Amino acid sequence: MFKTTTASMTAKKRRLVDENRKYREEREEKHFFVVQNTKLWCLIFHSKNIIVTEEDFHCTTLDSEDNFHVCWKVIELEDGDRDIIFKLEVKTHGYVGFGLSSNGGMAGSDIVTGWVKNGQVYFQDRYGEGNFLPKIDEIQNWNLVSGRENDTHTVLIFRRKLDTCDKEDRKIDDSTTKLIYAYSDEDPETENALVYHFERRGTKSVLLLQMRRSLPQEVDKSTLSHWDVLSPNFSIPSSETTMYWCKIYKAPDLSQKHHVVLMEPLIQEGNERFVHHILLYECVGGVAEVYDPHLDQHGHECHRPNMPDAMKKCEGIFLAWAVGGENLVLPEDVGLPLEPTPAKYYMMEIHYDNPAKVEGIIDQSGLRIYYTPKLRKFDAGTLMIGSTVSRRLIVPPGRKKYVVAGHSNPQCFDPALPKDGIQVLGLLFHAHLLGRHIKARHFRKYEELPPLGEDKNYDFNYQEYRYYQDEVRILPGDQVTVECTYDSRTRNFTTFGGESTREEMCLAFFLYYPRMERFASVSVPQFDVISEALRRNFTKVDMYRGHLEEELLNYNWKMANVDRIEKALRFGLHETHCYFGNGVKNSIKAPVSYPKVHGAYEEISECVYREFQKDLKNGGRKHYFGILMHLYLIFSFYILHIFY
Repeated sequence: MFKTTTASMTAKKRRLVDENRKYREEREEKHFFVVQNTKLWCLIFHSKNIIVTEEDFHCTTLDSEDNFHVCWKVIELEDGDRDIIFKLEVKTHGYVGFGLSSNGGMAGSDIVTGWVKNGQVYFQDRYGEGNFLPKIDEIQNWNLVSGRENDTHTVLIFRRKLDTCDKEDRKIDDSTTKLIYAYSDEDPETENALVYHFERRGTKSVLLLQMRRSLPQEVDKSTLSHWDVLSPNFSIPSSETTMYWCKIYKAPDLSQKHHVVLMEPLIQEGNERFVHHILLYECVGGVAEVYDPHLDQHGHECHRPNMPDAMKKCEGIFLAWAVGGENLVLPEDVGLPLEPTPAKYYMMEIHYDNPAKVEGIIDQSGLRIYYTPKLRKFDAGTLMIGSTVSRRLIVPPGRKKYVVAGHSNPQCFDPALPKDGIQVLGLLFHAHLLGRHIKARHFRKYEELPPLGEDKNYDFNYQEYRYYQDEVRILPGDQVTVECTYDSRTRNFTTFGGESTREEMCLAFFLYYPRMERFASVSVPQFDVISEALRRNFTKVDMYRGHLEEELLNYNWKMANVDRIEKALRFGLHETHCYFGNGVKNSIKAPVSYPKVHGAYEEISECVYREFQKDLKNGGRKHYFGILMHLYLIFSFYILHIFY
């Protein structure tokens, strides 16, 4: 028996609640029922005759004690809508709390609570307003599918729309989501009497909409060779909650070119909760006399000022995996090239997360890279676009939102681009500790296309490729602009671009094919733009001698018009740096900035469309005039940009 509780409602929302309940009942009857026992659970969709087993779900452990397990799956429904289904399995006979947050905090989070008492399941959809008991939503959009207890665990399965159009629910999109959790050993007496959970709480970042990439047929691994890139029996520090460890590796010596077609994460059994992400960087242009001495060394802590110079030159992300991620299976006509001798050098970065400071953990996790001498039609490659890693990337202190932009320059890419352009497979964003929001904007001629990617909740501690399901192309003449929004309210000093985590970056890495003889197109404000914005007279000599940094460390930002400075550096002319395929950098003489377009891209709200359709269906005119006015204003804005 299920019992879903709701709070008292205002008359204003009663109609919405009734409509939502009717929608849920119709959908449950039409689409699925649940089969459960202690070893198997599955969802059966009548209309499509699809059985989705637990193997089809993304799963991860949220806590370091291995007590809180979560699995999720996005389901495409016949009506074109999408639901997300969660299964929680928690080692407790008390209540369980679970939620979606932008920053790991309670305020603004979308939360469910549930427990099983005397064979009855209690379940509530809630909304967090601060560090206290979240209130129960007036509209219950999270729908309980089933709940039960066994000898050790509480198990809850529930679902909802990706976008409920409810201001007290979080829209689930491609951005990073922080899963927050809490649990207790006690069942509450009432829905408003949940006992405080003390330290049984935490958070973990995931990409909820990351879809599995797979080929129509299984990959026959017996026909492939593999290269294991493993952590060197690293002792995870118990004195730190987080650690980034880097080590140099050399690709296998090959007599001929091979293609990488598959990558599997090899996470040491028992260490799943400690290994957060793995990045494998290509050391573009690396030579033996510089990198060979590092092969037998244990490695070095990443992103530190004393990090070896050789490691700082490993910039191109070759492969990536993060918690919740899957195997990377490249399309059947695409492979990442492994060149014949002399082999290239790579650097692996592993992020270890140890919030409980557990002692005695030794790790040998890494990546298994499968490759074949049977070359495929296309070489894949990685492009880096964004802001040049330079002291000219400047973030003032004390700012809630400060935007930095970096541009690709068509004059860098166009000479190497095929006439049909390149096909983009995936995207990985990269900033440091101040980064909060990253967006890759895509311009073609006088039009802005939908963004190539956007993460409104960027988390430095969670870096993973976002893989495209639909065809995305970059054509000759296109420009990509990467915008990074920083929050520097915790700092009272100027932050500059650089390698350290205390410095900043603003980059996007694109996995694409066919590979071209370009590695990167990045930009940074010209010296005269910086000088004019800051009302100083800086030169390149000042930059090289450290005068720019010294001046800005003592700059009185409180007396400056920071909004004006931000706009000047963001929208002013930028100097372009173009990296060729061998890592050689060349400065393009033609400056770059935002292109002239008819209007900025604006995503159409699905919620506005739903309300419009509902109103028309009911024969009403409540929102008709307002929507027409909205469309009229957009059209007028477009016309003005064309003719003026």
